[in-house]
Amino acid sequence: MAKAKSKRSDEESKPPGSPDQSALYHSYIFMTGAVTLSLELLASRILTPYFGVSLFIWSGILSITLIALSLGYYIGGRTTRIQPGERRFTLAFLFLLMPTLSGISIAGSCLLYPKIFHTLGSNNLVAGAYLACMLLIFLPLIAVSAMNPLLIAIQNERQSRGSQAGDSGSGLVFFVSTVGSVIGVSLTAFVFIPNLTNFNSMLILAAILSSISLTGGLTSSGLADGERNRLLGVAALGIVISLGLLAYAPSYLKKNESIRFGGNSWTLEREYTSMFGNTKILTIVPDTGASEASGSEKKVTYYYNDGITQNIIDPEGHSLTPFTYALEFLSLGLRPDAKDVLMLGLGAGIIPMRLADKGVSVDVVEINPSSIQAAEDYFGFDPSRANVVMTDARTYVRNCPKAYDVVLIDMSHGDGLPEYLLSREFFIDVRSCLTRDGIAVFNTFTSTQHLAAYYHIVKTLGSVFPHLLMYHDGLEDGKLAINIYLAGLQRPNANPFERPTDLVPPSMAEILAKVFSQSRPIDIALLAQAQVLEDEFNPFSFLNIESDQFFRESVLVTLPPEFLVN
Repeated sequence: MAKAKSKRSDEESKPPGSPDQSALYHSYIFMTGAVTLSLELLASRILTPYFGVSLFIWSGILSITLIALSLGYYIGGRTTRIQPGERRFTLAFLFLLMPTLSGISIAGSCLLYPKIFHTLGSNNLVAGAYLACMLLIFLPLIAVSAMNPLLIAIQNERQSRGSQAGDSGSGLVFFVSTVGSVIGVSLTAFVFIPNLTNFNSMLILAAILSSISLTGGLTSSGLADGERNRLLGVAALGIVISLGLLAYAPSYLKKNESIRFGGNSWTLEREYTSMFGNTKILTIVPDTGASEASGSEKKVTYYYNDGITQNIIDPEGHSLTPFTYALEFLSLGLRPDAKDVLMLGLGAGIIPMRLADKGVSVDVVEINPSSIQAAEDYFGFDPSRANVVMTDARTYVRNCPKAYDVVLIDMSHGDGLPEYLLSREFFIDVRSCLTRDGIAVFNTFTSTQHLAAYYHIVKTLGSVFPHLLMYHDGLEDGKLAINIYLAGLQRPNANPFERPTDLVPPSMAEILAKVFSQSRPIDIALLAQAQVLEDEFNPFSFLNIESDQFFRESVLVTLPPEFLVN
């Protein structure tokens, strides 16, 4: 027994063993550091369709990440304090085992989250997001972070034998890991997210991690008897699980088949990936048992982006979303003489095309290239008939190249307008883009039971535009949510509002007639309680959390869970 312990101790004293192997071990730390930040970034994209985009999502990701890293450092450090003769495994074996344990955990989370996140998102926005973060990244990050103290201990034993003094190479270990994290963020943002689905990116990371363990098992000289075979076996299992699930992903996620949900047959026609969210084209046919031909006649097409339905069209290409026509009404009804229109956010591209049909010159600001491609491929958008500028809306309005008669704001991210576009400073920039009689038109959405939070937007807009008009189809009892259209005017409208008569298909006419039957009064009591949102202090995420929760629940019950997986 004593000889066996002595042999293990002798073997353990070898790693990294040589300068070349030491460099190899540091390369593993570099790669696992890259995975750490890559997992954080991918987690935020995976969570978006279920929980939206808000401060709470990122606080959950960062909190869970820091807790996992802390536990990993602690567990790894505590393991190294066990006396060499009492260890069941060598430090080198444990160090090389951690990547594949992390990879297997990632593969397990990919198996579970498409089935679980829908339920978590339906119950509680904040608590569900934290639990979802734990499922995605908690165990994988504990495993990879335990490698840092393990490698420091390995280097410390080597340094002690050489009678060297210093930090045992800990500074280099954390330097290499941190540089790896920087590379991981860049690689994920510019390679993985624009070109791969988040589900597939996670599995590729899992396979890479298991490959690290496999490479270490083949090359390390610091493994005791039997440890090499154990390590190679577990690493091979991790690779098989990751690559097997990657190959099986289309079937597992039902991407290539019609899904029956809510009395309809849903089909994913195409998915576009980009740094700014996943865009999906869905087709829906009423599941009535009708013939294939009649089903084709009833088919509608959805433009869906990270939890937001951007537009719906019928087989003839007519939009089935009232806001498409409502924004036209406000643009041409309040400014019938409009010649130049700026549209912030392309959506499906239907609105700029219809305005172009009226002889209006339209500039479109859009940051997501996949939105433009989807609009061209499925919704009849012709970029030659509108000037498309690929940039961020905030950047563009801060330096408008000309004055516009109308600025249309129809942007969404997560659960509505991005928070940085809900501030007094942004509205001031929008006003600076307008002519003297120009108007700003906003498409917004809110829960009718949480109007107090919505009025923070109204008050902020009113602090910049002295005249506000509000249009919606009423706040009757039982109505859970509404689209509200806001128009900000710098001066009272000189011309009476005239609703255009030739823009609307019959299916939308009744809805829009109700919306524009009158300008709705602004609730003075709610306005008095609201506050102006500013760049320096914008608590809208916190103030609007209940409305966000309602919105997420409405998304989750109206879409097949399979299509929420990006």
